[in-house]
Amino acid sequence: IGSPTALSDEDLLEELKAAAKVNGLYVPSGALWGGEDIRKMSDSGILQSLTVSMKKHPKSLKLEGYLKDKNAEVKDEAVVLYQGCVLDICALAPYNTNTMAAAAIAAPNLGFKGVTGCLVSDPK
Repeated sequence: IGSPTALSDEDLLEELKAAAKVNGLYVPSGALWGGEDIRKMSDSGILQSLTVSMKKHPKSLKLEGYLKDKNAEVKDEAVVLYQGCVLDICALAPYNTNTMAAAAIAAPNLGFKGVTGCLVSDPK
C-alpha cells in the first residue's frame, strides 16, 4: 500500500486484510511514531481513545471540499481546519492524512471511525 489513507475505504480494507492472511501486507507508517505501541495497547484492550494532531503550512495542504475553502482564508494565525473522526478527513485531505490513517490502522479496536484527527493550518 502506498498510501494508508486509501484504507479508509472499508470494503478495500477488509479485502486487503483477507488477502494479507495469505500474502502479507506492508502499510507504511509515515510520520507516525509509536505505531507498534498503539497496536499493543489496542490488542490488549487498554486503548480507549486516540487523537492525532497535525500542523502544516497552508501552502503544503492539498485539500478537497469545504476544507480547501477554509484553508484559503487562513492569513496570519493558525486555524483548526478539522477535528473529528479520521474516516471523514481522509476523503477531504487524502494527501495530508497518511499519519492519521496509519494510527487508525494501528488501533483496530478504534479504527477510522474511532480515531480522532485534528488538522491545523498554520502560516507561521
